[in-house]
This record gives sequence, structure tokens and C-alpha cells, in this order.
Amino acid sequence: MYYAIDFVTSEEQTEVINALFLEDFEAVEFTDSGFSGYFPKGMKADALLPKLKDLQDAYDFSFSVREIKEENWNAQWEAGFQPVEIGDFCRIYADFHEQKDGFVHQILINPKMAFGTGHHETTHMMIRAMEHLAMDGKILDFGTGTGILAILARKMGAPAGIIANDIEAPAVENCQENMVINGVNGIDFRLGGIDIVQETGFDLVLANINRNVILASMKPLVDRLKTGGQVLFSGIMKQDYQMVKDKCQEYGLVEQMYLELNNWVCTLFLYKKD
Repeated sequence: MYYAIDFVTSEEQTEVINALFLEDFEAVEFTDSGFSGYFPKGMKADALLPKLKDLQDAYDFSFSVREIKEENWNAQWEAGFQPVEIGDFCRIYADFHEQKDGFVHQILINPKMAFGTGHHETTHMMIRAMEHLAMDGKILDFGTGTGILAILARKMGAPAGIIANDIEAPAVENCQENMVINGVNGIDFRLGGIDIVQETGFDLVLANINRNVILASMKPLVDRLKTGGQVLFSGIMKQDYQMVKDKCQEYGLVEQMYLELNNWVCTLFLYKKD
């Protein structure tokens, strides 16, 4: 059994409230009236009720808890998952969508319980940024979700040997399925956090996660970069950007690119070792 919390709030507060629950939900779906947060399998909403009630003193929102039978999960996605088109560079679609030509890359994603369909601003900006980056070196996709970014990197010509990790077992299983249905190989999907990646000398790290994980993982991520390597961060709200940038500078990272979309930020840094 899966559980979800449906939030009803304004568009302005949706982003703020969603950010406060980044570590609580396994997946998020934005709706016309707010958003829905989905818990990992077997986890109930009870533990979050005190936090929710406290936040209602500071923010204007209502919420309700919903049970989702496991067999109905795909139907939930099909009801709201529309193809994502990022210019003519990349189209992300599910197997129940019609085919459409005119894109440099197309990625077939059946998301199940993993985050990252390209709908959220953070994934959208990561793909926009990747269009302008060379995919010819050693790559780590940190917190891979559905595997979109690793799969796109391979389609862009990245050599075999991409490492992509996630802390959720369903996400890793989903990634492996998505790799096969997209006709690519050479991606090493691993279950675990940064410690599961002992390799170093990465030319590019893709990190579409959230502020807290970025800050906590900054040193080990930098330790895994080669001098002259790059790291592309997303999942940062605009009000948290300066905090992340300052931390990056502490570790010898120099900003190379900045993207902003609907109060979310994606930023590219170059590692210049002292």
C-alpha cells in the first residue's frame, strides 16, 4: 500500500511548501490546486502530521491523506503524465503516448515510483544545460531517479561506464528498465548514497537533488571530481542559491552557468583545485 498527501494551496506557496518536504516524499506530482507528495511503499503519513499542523500556522494550505493501491500507481501517472518537450533537443514521453518526430533525442520513461519525468523545473533545466555540455568523459549521475539524465548522456555520446546511484531500490530497478527500453547500455546503476561510489576522477557530476543533500554531499562530490571537472546542480530554490554557491566556492568550485525557472535554479560549477 502507498500513501500520499494532497496539498491545496496557492501557486506561490506550492514551491515553498514542497521544498520543506523534499526529504519526506519519494515522488511529487504538481496539480492545478497545489501538489501531491508520495511516500515510499509501506510508510504512512502519521509521522508527518505534527509537522503539517505546525506549518499551517505559518502557511495557508490544507491537506488530505490518501491511500493508493499498488496496482493503481501506473494509472495515477498515466492520468497526469504528458510528454515533455525541451525545444527540439529532447522529448520525454511514456509508452502510452503517440510517437512524434523532430527531436534530437527522445527518451521513453515509465516512471513508476521514481522521481524525474522532466516535468519538474529542476529536471527540465538539467536537460537544457546538458545540451551545451560535452558528454565525452567519466560521468556520475548522483541521485538518478528514473535515470533520465544518465540515459540522455549516453544518447549524447557519453562513453560506457556512467555511474548512476539512488538510495531507493524501486528507483534503481526502474532505471534499469528504462535503460533497456531506450536501447542504451553502459550505465552502472547502483543502490546507495555517495559511499557506493568509490571511484574518482569524474569529468562531470550530474546532481539533480535538493539543497540539503547538495550541502551535505559537497565535499565527497568534489573529492570525486578531477581537476577541471564540472558539477551540474539543480533542485535548488532561488532563496537558497547563495547558500549553495558560497559552499561551492569554499571547495574550489567556480560558477560557469546559471539557469532559473519558476523560482528554481540550476547551476554549473568548474572544479579548480588550489
